[in-house]
Amino acid sequence: MPRRQTKEQVFKSTMRGVDLSKKPETSRLATSIRKGLGRKVKKEEKEMAVAHPSASILLLSPQNRILLLHRVNTSTSFASAHVFPGGHVDIQDGDLPPLDDPRRHEDSEAYRLAAIRECFEESGLLLAKYPSNPSASVDLSQQQLDSGRTAIHSQKISFRDWLHHHNAIPDTTSLIPFTRWLTPSNLPKRFSTQMYLYFLPLSAPFAHGSQINEMHIPTPDGGIEHTAAQFLYPQEWIDMALRREIVLFPPQFFLLSLLAPFLTSQAGANHAALLKQRERLTNWVETDGEPSW
Repeated sequence: MPRRQTKEQVFKSTMRGVDLSKKPETSRLATSIRKGLGRKVKKEEKEMAVAHPSASILLLSPQNRILLLHRVNTSTSFASAHVFPGGHVDIQDGDLPPLDDPRRHEDSEAYRLAAIRECFEESGLLLAKYPSNPSASVDLSQQQLDSGRTAIHSQKISFRDWLHHHNAIPDTTSLIPFTRWLTPSNLPKRFSTQMYLYFLPLSAPFAHGSQINEMHIPTPDGGIEHTAAQFLYPQEWIDMALRREIVLFPPQFFLLSLLAPFLTSQAGANHAALLKQRERLTNWVETDGEPSW
């Protein structure tokens, strides 16, 4: 497994330029610079892109399946691939620390709101609650959800204002920080992505394979960014990728592989077994299971 990175190392990976002067004895490239390759490295430093803040959700259905969206083939990132819902942290999501502050790349309310907003825009699943009854999910008609998605995506109204109009607030407290991914420094388009876990509520016992609530049925965004949205068990997604039926990029493949041992079909419709799977996964993430970078 790769070595765990400190927060300072993560921060440095997101910024422009690479300072090789501090430990010249450990870097062949630093030695080469001092022999006359300085101009080449300076050019590379100028071309290194800053990693833009983004957020993504690994969303678990009431049956403990994982949601993936099929991106359109014209997308500028992850074209034709199956991805978790997510996207850029927008100005409407809240303020972030300045570029030179390491806290810019740490979990915060802006990242959380961005994750929930993007999930709604891309899948139609609204992760929100009523302040007066935090245990109850917001229940809106399909027409209200569809019109809201369109208005928010076209920036006719902010996500926060739209929720306020429906007397709702984003369920940011139920997001569980999972991992953070940095695009390699040699690519022109880079992201610093905070990944979260979110559990849709377990309901009363239900028939195996059935949908228990329309609120839990994902829908694509009409082909704007995605052409399909579906819940499957992690191992099912992995098997499809191995058969080359779908495209999974390394972050999706790796994270699904981490979840596969915890989220299996063995629980069936057993409420207690499904809850046990979630408890084991949560304990692994929050205690000894943090990935080693």
